[in-house]
Amino acid sequence: QGIGIGLGRQAVNALLRALDEGQPPVRVAAIDTLRDIGDLGHHDKLRQLLLDPDRSVRDAAFAALETIGQRTGQAIPR
Repeated sequence: QGIGIGLGRQAVNALLRALDEGQPPVRVAAIDTLRDIGDLGHHDKLRQLLLDPDRSVRDAAFAALETIGQRTGQAIPR
């Protein structure tokens, strides 16, 4: 969308905005990045995406929740 990502919190805010406004490939990339960050604070947003109409977004959100749960040693409710 022609905006910079930034650093730290700005970067996360841009990712969360991409989840709300981006096309499916952009949203999947944002989810993958949130998965790599691994912050449990994004759990609720990722769970919402399990109901997304696009299957690739749903699959990416599920994989992100699984990975974050495994990495933190906490079971992530689905």
